[in-house]
Amino acid sequence: MINLAAFEKPIQKFIETSIASFSQQNPTTKVASFGLFCCPGSGWISIGFDTKTHSDENVAEFKDQGPEWYGKDDMGEFCNNCPDFEFASFNMVDIPEWVEEYESGEVMSIIIDDSITKEIDVEEEGDEALNEVFITFLIKVLKESERQSVFTNINRESAFRIGVQMLDSEYSEFWVSE
Repeated sequence: MINLAAFEKPIQKFIETSIASFSQQNPTTKVASFGLFCCPGSGWISIGFDTKTHSDENVAEFKDQGPEWYGKDDMGEFCNNCPDFEFASFNMVDIPEWVEEYESGEVMSIIIDDSITKEIDVEEEGDEALNEVFITFLIKVLKESERQSVFTNINRESAFRIGVQMLDSEYSEFWVSE
């Protein structure tokens, strides 16, 4: 059984320390996007940072492939693929409890909050059912980090995006930070 609440604070701390480390190592780099990239079945989360110049180059490279190859919002077009970020996988954390539950061969029980437990049969429902639960959780973690002003410690572009992307999945969400 995975209780997501037990991972909220450690993941927030991982985000905070990664931002501090990145900012210390790259003080003049203006960041356009911050992304969490996750594979819950393999038990890892990576953090990446992208610059506007790099993002613009990525969009130009894939422009002829169509809009499903990049992100677009009110602030413009941007790279929304964390592995393509200029500083992809800047930091990574392994979460062995997620792997153990995934590899148990049984229906996964995930406690979403005190009143909701989700049962996922990955064999029947596939990884996307798992990704749906975890992206919702990670968005909540990122929104809380944003609310706590964690992202103000980055040298940010005026259009600064925060997002999360699940490995080999349709689940991906980015938004412009306030």
